[in-house]
Amino acid sequence: MQLDFLIPGFSKCGTTSLCKFLMQHPQIYIPQVKEPNYFAHRYGMGWDWYQKLFEPAKPGQMCGDGSTCYTSSEYEYRAYQRALDRFPDMKVILIARDPIGRLESSFRYMHHIGHKWKAWASDCIGETLKTLPNMMRDTMYWQRLICLRSYFPDERIHILFLEDFNADSAGELAKCCRFLGVSDDFQFEGLDHVYNSGSRTLKDTPGMRWLRQAPITGSICNLIPTRYQNLIGMKLGLRKGFTGPVTWNQQSLDWVLERIAEDSQRFLEYAGKAPGFWSLQPEALETAQNEPGNVNRKFAA
Repeated sequence: MQLDFLIPGFSKCGTTSLCKFLMQHPQIYIPQVKEPNYFAHRYGMGWDWYQKLFEPAKPGQMCGDGSTCYTSSEYEYRAYQRALDRFPDMKVILIARDPIGRLESSFRYMHHIGHKWKAWASDCIGETLKTLPNMMRDTMYWQRLICLRSYFPDERIHILFLEDFNADSAGELAKCCRFLGVSDDFQFEGLDHVYNSGSRTLKDTPGMRWLRQAPITGSICNLIPTRYQNLIGMKLGLRKGFTGPVTWNQQSLDWVLERIAEDSQRFLEYAGKAPGFWSLQPEALETAQNEPGNVNRKFAA
C-alpha cells in the first residue's frame, strides 16, 4: 500500500466536502470510512486494520486520508512523524476558513456531540472557548502550519479556502488535482450538495444536560447509541435544533480577536491572501447569508 496524501483539515472548514468530491475522481482513492485517524488516536488499531481500508483502491490510484485530528494541537506532531516514517514523499492539502466562522461551527458541534467526550459546552461561546481551550488552539492556523512545515516542505503543501471553494468549487478542485498530479479536467458531480450542514446540529435542553451528568441516568445515556439518543431526545423535547446565529458578547469577541488576529494575518500572508480576506466577525453580522440557521453557507464543515 502507498499513501500519497493527507487532507488533515483544518476541522470544521469543509474537509468532508473536499474529500467527498475528490473521491469521485477515478485516479483518486479515499476510504469510505470518515476520518480514519490512524496516525493519531487509532494508531493502536494496528497497520493491518489501516491497510485494509485501502484494499478497494485500484492499481494506479492515488490514495489519501482525510482525518482532521492530524492538525489538532493534541496529535499533530506524532501524527506527521508516524505518517512520514512510512511514506516520506506524501503531500498535504489543507482547507481553512474565517477563524470566527470555524469557532462558531466548532461551538455548534460541541453542543451536538461533545457529550461523547464529557466536553460540556455552555450557552455562551466565550465561556466555552475558555473551558475547552483546544477549540482555540486548533483555530490558530499559523501555529498549526508551523508544525506542519517542520515536517513537510512548502512544495508539498497545498492550501485552499472554504470561501474560495464556495465561490468556485470546480476551480478549486481542479487546483487540488493539479497539485496531486492527476487529471484536472474531470467533471465533478453534485457540487451544490451540502455536507455536514450546521443547520442540522442539535443541542441539549437543561433537562437533557442534567440527565447526562447525573450518575445513574448518565450511565444509561452512555449505553444508547448517539443516533437513538438524538431521536429519543427530539421526540421528548430534550434535544432541539441549534438554529439561528451564535450569540457573542463584545467582551468574548475581543478576547478571541486578541489571540487569533496576528496568527490569522500571518497565515493569510503565507497563503498569498489579502489582509482583509477574512472579516474576523461573527456570521450574525455578515450580510451574505444563504438560508436561516445554515452558518456554513454552501459547503459545511
